[in-house]
Amino acid sequence: MRIRCLIVGWDGATWTVIRPLLEQGRLPNLARLMREGVHATLRSFEPSLTPIVWTTIATGKRPEKHGVTRFFDTATGLRTRRIWDILAAPDRSIGLFGWPVTWPPPQLPGFVIPSLFERANDTHPPHLRFIREMESGLQAPWGRRISLIAKAMRYGLRPGTLVHIAGYFLQSRLRRLRANDHFIRQRVLKLEIQLDLYLNLVRRYQPWFTTFYLNQTDAFSHRFWRYLEPEPFPPLPPEELTRYRDAIPYAYELADRALGRILRLTDEETLICLLSDHGFEASHKAGQGMQDFRGRLKGEAVLRTFGLDGEVSYVHHRRWIVLSFRRDASPERKEAVIQKLRSVYVPEIDMPMFDVKEDNIGSLAVKLYGARVFDNRDLDELTVVWPEGRCRFTDLVQPEYDLKVSGIHHPDGILVLKGPGVVRRAEPLSEATVLDVVPTLLALLDFPVAEDMDGRVLTEAIDPAYLQAYPLRTIETYDEGLALEETAEEEEVPQEVMDRLRALGYVD
Repeated sequence: MRIRCLIVGWDGATWTVIRPLLEQGRLPNLARLMREGVHATLRSFEPSLTPIVWTTIATGKRPEKHGVTRFFDTATGLRTRRIWDILAAPDRSIGLFGWPVTWPPPQLPGFVIPSLFERANDTHPPHLRFIREMESGLQAPWGRRISLIAKAMRYGLRPGTLVHIAGYFLQSRLRRLRANDHFIRQRVLKLEIQLDLYLNLVRRYQPWFTTFYLNQTDAFSHRFWRYLEPEPFPPLPPEELTRYRDAIPYAYELADRALGRILRLTDEETLICLLSDHGFEASHKAGQGMQDFRGRLKGEAVLRTFGLDGEVSYVHHRRWIVLSFRRDASPERKEAVIQKLRSVYVPEIDMPMFDVKEDNIGSLAVKLYGARVFDNRDLDELTVVWPEGRCRFTDLVQPEYDLKVSGIHHPDGILVLKGPGVVRRAEPLSEATVLDVVPTLLALLDFPVAEDMDGRVLTEAIDPAYLQAYPLRTIETYDEGLALEETAEEEEVPQEVMDRLRALGYVD
């Protein structure tokens, strides 16, 4: 069996965490990849919404081209082919596990297990549905749990993982886990289960092109950054700081061990790409005690107060709310909304209420303007005014001072390439973006690069001898004959999906 191309996604992985761990020898599999290939900082864009960025990575095109422009968009809205659609053929099977925006799952030769963000538990083939159902199955009634575990054992669930599942159930039932410990155990266990099942699927289906996506590096960074970098935050109890200081490094070690297990299924002819959609940093740099203000906007209240209900949808993304207009909204209407939000004012501190940024796909990223000015203030005394009205500050803002989320996205992610045609280079590439991944992989696989892709081939990552033997070729587009589906303007998001994303901090 030969995997010709493998992509491993570490959501939110950042060099600021990785470099010290490499020096300590704690990421041996990543270190080997880097020694035998090339690496770079992979520049993303802001706000770095997971479904949009991972689709940009998979297409080499900007969101306005590929069609995924909102947090809850599905694959039915795609306007272009992704790399696996380009590569799929009767003699080139595909294996996708966990990649965002793969629902409904495409009917490709091979297998498709959509990600945790998806609307339903559909898979391809359908009999693999139990894998997606296990996302919430650990909290299901006992009969359902046993049924799912029995199926998983037939698809590669290891005895050691089964022991860890039993221990998790026992400790949860006895309520012996602290909230942070429960968070860690649950996400570690999910990675173990997913990895066992993925490796078994790879052996069964023998894909020519395959991907594995994990989000533990992202989830741990959001929750535990205050323990990794405690200086900017309010003081923590020493025992708590000691207990969780290594939580984020532990998540990276888990990811590295997962990488090691996956690499055992590859050989010297496998093109390997390890990447992330963005990096991380501390959520603020000015902790001045427990009254350090960390308020978040109330999305529903903002829409209702400014008459945007039914016209604009939103998703809460950490301290931002991202507003998406209906597709038929006119440029004049968008500009009117922008001006209205920018006119909102807090007279007591003589400042605008909102920081409003428009992106290149027509969405608005809105957050509280200058949150630090609210430190140690009585928020109940503040008012908000605009030409048509006024309200209380706390009508629009949820005051928070010690959020569980302490790490936020930074646009600098990671990229590592290794395999046939990839140069061995110790120093990092000088420049790479999320748009460049697909063009570069296509060139390394000796496929033409589409002229309508927005990224470039990272020729500095390719051995000159390989480029001479396999010169770069182009094609006008891979989208000719692509059938596009019309999608509903506002599809209802299932409550189960909302609960899952709320637990991760993506929505209010």
